[in-house]
Amino acid sequence: MPEYSDRDWESYSQNTANADFETLPSQPAASPPQLPDPIPLIRPKEQSEPFPAHALGPLELAATAIVHRTDAPFALAAQSALAAASLATQAHADVETLQSPKPVSVFALSVAESGERKSACDMLALQGVREFERKRQLQYAERFQSYQNEADLYDSQRRAILSKKQDADAARAGLDNLGPEPKAPIAPELLLTDPTMEGLLKHYEVSQPCLGIFSDEGGQFLGGFGMTSDNRLKTAAAMSKFWDGGSVNRTRSSTGPSRTFYDKRLTTHLMIQPRIAEALLADETLRDQGLLSRMLIAWPVSRIGQRKISMTVDPAADARAEQHLSAFHRRIDALLDSGLPETSSPRHRRALALSPEARDVLIQYYNTIEERQADGGAFHLIRGFASKAVEQAVRLSGVLQLYLDDTSEQVEVAQIASGIALMDWYLSETKRLLEATAVPEPLQKAEKLRLWLVHKWRDHCIDIRTIVRLGPNAIRNATLARETVQVLERNGWLRRENGPQIVNGSNSHTVWRVVRP
Repeated sequence: MPEYSDRDWESYSQNTANADFETLPSQPAASPPQLPDPIPLIRPKEQSEPFPAHALGPLELAATAIVHRTDAPFALAAQSALAAASLATQAHADVETLQSPKPVSVFALSVAESGERKSACDMLALQGVREFERKRQLQYAERFQSYQNEADLYDSQRRAILSKKQDADAARAGLDNLGPEPKAPIAPELLLTDPTMEGLLKHYEVSQPCLGIFSDEGGQFLGGFGMTSDNRLKTAAAMSKFWDGGSVNRTRSSTGPSRTFYDKRLTTHLMIQPRIAEALLADETLRDQGLLSRMLIAWPVSRIGQRKISMTVDPAADARAEQHLSAFHRRIDALLDSGLPETSSPRHRRALALSPEARDVLIQYYNTIEERQADGGAFHLIRGFASKAVEQAVRLSGVLQLYLDDTSEQVEVAQIASGIALMDWYLSETKRLLEATAVPEPLQKAEKLRLWLVHKWRDHCIDIRTIVRLGPNAIRNATLARETVQVLERNGWLRRENGPQIVNGSNSHTVWRVVRP
């Protein structure tokens, strides 16, 4: 009986908790004979390591308070706090890397089941952002009315100039004297949920230069129009350019002429469910293009089933949590208020330097990461992500430094150490998850069929016809079902039976006995 190689076992890992199968009525069956143990198809997925709370520095108390209020996994609270802080600081400064200045924007991706309270984490983390939007909305309403009056007056004067009987030079002089048309105030909305790329670019035309896509149903964005097969590569490329801090082009469309967007900043926090995450992480287009290598991914151990309410109330703990959250919200509001313009006038964004000590530590980290990307190294299977690890660490350090003091001129070594500790965790998490999705598709389908047979199919025998009619959705095709059965047969999960058998009430000449551990 063939077995898979050691190299296969290093790559074959899959979260099988979400297999799509039907519950079928039990059928009486005789006890099957004792058979040799089959060969496991896929090694069980390793659990996530605990999130390094201490590395959050000034954000640790806020993340801890979010956990106190929600009882969500700490990693989800940390993702929400980091993303909110990145949104608030990305307008203040870029940060020097070992090559060139880069944004402090982060792209966070959190994976959790429904009911894991991921939306509650973002709701608490973003209260300071919502407060800023409310204040600016009041100011915007007043400014927009004034702008509308000015715009109407400008239009009437321009029409009057053009309606006069005069030569072109006189008309041109009159328009020059009139001056430029009034500029509309900046729209206050910072947070978007599931925009298309066209919608995002359109919003940049009228809103702040620094925006955030925060969605507790990230599948709506990842699975929406912008990420269909026709647009996936284009959308992923534009998102990557935003992360890099480069210019983004919009070709001529129904909503306006061609335009190039410069110096825009974007932070994202997308929360998705495991099944969507598996498809996303296995998407070779997104892997090759590089969007996944720019995302800080967290897929923590679920706390569902453990979140029991204590009969003992701790008012002091509740008060501390409220105090830390209030301080976090005030700081986010203040950072946005001082960092984002009220008008569309150009604004210089400085570059946050690295202290000499911080640069030395970062160079050592770079050399370590570089060595581990070599063939056979710890990160050789996630080179795309590992190649950006040093820059990601600097971005996280910049977020922490600016959160502490938005007037800072440089990133201190303490924040670099925190950024590196955070990045080490993200490297471990990404390695765990991306290697898990390296399972070949035939094995993925075979594991789905195996789970259905072992846990949902109650008879001791099965045939192709029944698999096609009642089996997992991904295998309801006769050719595919035969190929998948062959994989299970080779690995001992199915044994060919001699002679006809009754399967699901019908006579069948080719059947297999299901081997259950």
